[in-house]
Amino acid sequence: MTGRWAAPLRDGARSAAGRVRRITRRGTPAGRANRRQLVVTALIAAGVAASAFLTGQATGEWQDMTRQETKRSAAAVEDITFVYGAEAPQAVRVALAEARAGTLGLDAALRGDDGEIERIEAASERQYVWQLRYAEKGRGTLLDGDAYRRPDGSYDLPRRLAATRAAHPDLVRLDPDDALAAGDRKARWAALCASAAVPLLACYFLTQLLERRRNAGGGDGEREGGEGEGGRDGGTDEVELIPPVPARREPRPWPGLVTGLAFVLFTVLVAPQLYFGNKEQRSQALAARAGTRLTAEIRASGALDAFRQESLRIVLNNDLKAHTREYVNLDTEDAELAVQQRALAGADQASRPQFERITTAMSRAPAAQDGVDPLTRELMGTTPADWKAGLERQGRALDAAEAASRRNNLMTGAILFAGLALSISAVAMVRARAEAPGAAALTVGAGALVAASVVTVVLAAIP
Repeated sequence: MTGRWAAPLRDGARSAAGRVRRITRRGTPAGRANRRQLVVTALIAAGVAASAFLTGQATGEWQDMTRQETKRSAAAVEDITFVYGAEAPQAVRVALAEARAGTLGLDAALRGDDGEIERIEAASERQYVWQLRYAEKGRGTLLDGDAYRRPDGSYDLPRRLAATRAAHPDLVRLDPDDALAAGDRKARWAALCASAAVPLLACYFLTQLLERRRNAGGGDGEREGGEGEGGRDGGTDEVELIPPVPARREPRPWPGLVTGLAFVLFTVLVAPQLYFGNKEQRSQALAARAGTRLTAEIRASGALDAFRQESLRIVLNNDLKAHTREYVNLDTEDAELAVQQRALAGADQASRPQFERITTAMSRAPAAQDGVDPLTRELMGTTPADWKAGLERQGRALDAAEAASRRNNLMTGAILFAGLALSISAVAMVRARAEAPGAAALTVGAGALVAASVVTVVLAAIP
């Protein structure tokens, strides 16, 4: 089977190589033009291919930016929720119970033998604290040991949060801005590669015009002689990979002009089409990132606010119990019991300033000196005004994506019109050279498509 197909393949390769050598024969204007056409066409094709490849790479980088934002924001919110939603409420109860036990013990010591009820209540609070802390022993949590306990009786929640975040350094180090910058660089290179068609075509047509002017005197004879000689030994004809510029005295120049213009549009419009496509992808990625960030900001700052509200509720409940004791004393007939309840109410009221200091210390937002990473600090420090700004930022990104999508679709339509015009005008040019009927009608149709392509480009340029 191999021997059966080897000879035809070898003959075909030799024939193709001979044909390439023939159409690029040196010493004739057609050969020189063909070489230029092959080079320019190959460079344009390579530029478009490279631009398409880089565009795909840029899109991948922008999508990676969104994935990184999702991963790092979700990790930060999970750590914040764990510390301030799961560990902190129990820790503040322990801290306030310890503070109340201390106040009750001090009051009992001042009252001497009359402070038995305060001593019992203080012992009850200490037992409550011991039970809660013993349940966390060896688990490495906020209440396990005294690693996060502060001298004022509070617990250092920001430092606990920093330690929790440090347990996942890979997630903390994620930076979506790096992926965004990488995508932007590749998009710029893609635009540069696609735009290379403009100077290449300009140089080609300028060279063709200059050579035609240089050969205006004896060049026609040389071309004719070359073609005559080619007729005898194989000939060198222009392959017209790129439509030629019509000669000044050509009897039917319009098909050639329309073909050339359609070819230029078809080739040059690839660059803006890719640009708007890239802009659409980038804007969509930024909108998705803004939405992810907005959700993370609401959840992170909401976790801190919820803890603050819970701490305030505990303090207010303690005040409420103190006032309730005083109210019940109004109806009691047991004088000793009234004294005891009044003593407990007084101790609870005396605990209020220390309660406020503890809850204020534990409810503060993390700062840089706590070792908390910038992203976590930013998420926890946002306000409704920041959420509104984030929502507006997402809206602007979506509007930009929609506008870029509209322009991308228009540019795609313009390229389609130019491609159809190129096909029709090429047929018209062949029929015009053969003086066959229908060339004028085909030229008019191709010209209408070229005009439609230009109008579409103008519409795409309008903001």
